[in-house]
Amino acid sequence: MNRLRKQNIRITLVFLSFLFFTSFLMISAKAIDDTVNTNDILVKPAFVDLGSIGNKPQSFIAVVSNNDESTTFTATVEGKGKEFISFDPESFTLEKGESKQVKVQINNSDKLGVGPYDFSMIFTTGNNNAGWISTKTSNSLRLKFIKAGLTVASLNVTDIDKPKASTFNVIFGNFTSTKKVLNTTVTILSKEDNTVVANFNENLNMNSYPSDGFYGTMKISWDTTNATMGDYILKYNAIASDGTVLQGEKAFMVGEFKGTLIKAEVTDTPKGNPVKLSAQINNVGNLKLPTTFSVIIKNTLGEKVFEDKKQVTIPVGSEDTIVIEWPTDEATLGEYTAEYSVQMGTDIASDTMSFKVLSPYTGYIIAAIAFIFVLIIFIVFKRRTTKNKIKL
Repeated sequence: MNRLRKQNIRITLVFLSFLFFTSFLMISAKAIDDTVNTNDILVKPAFVDLGSIGNKPQSFIAVVSNNDESTTFTATVEGKGKEFISFDPESFTLEKGESKQVKVQINNSDKLGVGPYDFSMIFTTGNNNAGWISTKTSNSLRLKFIKAGLTVASLNVTDIDKPKASTFNVIFGNFTSTKKVLNTTVTILSKEDNTVVANFNENLNMNSYPSDGFYGTMKISWDTTNATMGDYILKYNAIASDGTVLQGEKAFMVGEFKGTLIKAEVTDTPKGNPVKLSAQINNVGNLKLPTTFSVIIKNTLGEKVFEDKKQVTIPVGSEDTIVIEWPTDEATLGEYTAEYSVQMGTDIASDTMSFKVLSPYTGYIIAAIAFIFVLIIFIVFKRRTTKNKIKL
């Protein structure tokens, strides 16, 4: 009996070992197969960093290899400045085992804006059979470079609400390999007669990109207390230590941000229909009026169930109605409150409105009651008319 039991144990161990070995082979084969599938399409190199480039045309060669079935490849690129990138050829067909050299060209480098660039280049495959298109994405190619030079990264100039001071700023970027000093002059002129009303000057020290401090910011705080309301122009002129000159300008106005909230409203709404909350604003100032309508909806427990805001700019002398919609498909029937605020320039108007989310059948019930009421009136009127005819 013991001998039989030992024999059974041996058979069981052998069987389990066989299952383990078979599973190992299947898993290994699948892993190898997955690796092969992952590498069916290869793009080399996978990453190219051209460093700092100037105004001369730049190009390099990418190799696309196909270890899958015969297919057509199309090159695409994503990233800021993608219109300056081209491929030769842009589309091509490869049989299984074939490779293709593709020339990646950076065109019109002299017109490319100063700064860092990072592109993702993808070679998609597609087979067009019987009107349908099947596509899959291969390994991608990443391209980085820096267009060397000095640039204006931001010119923040906006209309001013008199008598507040301006909060203008001009931000320069140094994308060269050396430190730069920019002698910067900012002039504010009256657009009406071109007279200078304010002048500012500052030396901006900038490190080279990508070190900290490669941006140089000049802040302009201009007191408008004694300024006349009207149109103005801000001009900047920056001269670098190497002789590079950066110039530009932007128009703005000094005036009054002033708006009037004509009305804010919301109505009871059947569930399934969006609740529409609206604010009607009139621009009574002499500047374009930046306006923000904000809404928070709460249930009877004070819990926030919805929040949203919308921003518009209202022209001088105009009215606008801002509408925010709350979908009620998942809402509970009952009462709600809407806390709203309307910011018109620097002025804020706020309040609370109440409304209900009604049963979707409420409208039908009201319509049915109205129909029955009208029908009763019609029947009564008809009977009276008939009685009068009989009497006659």
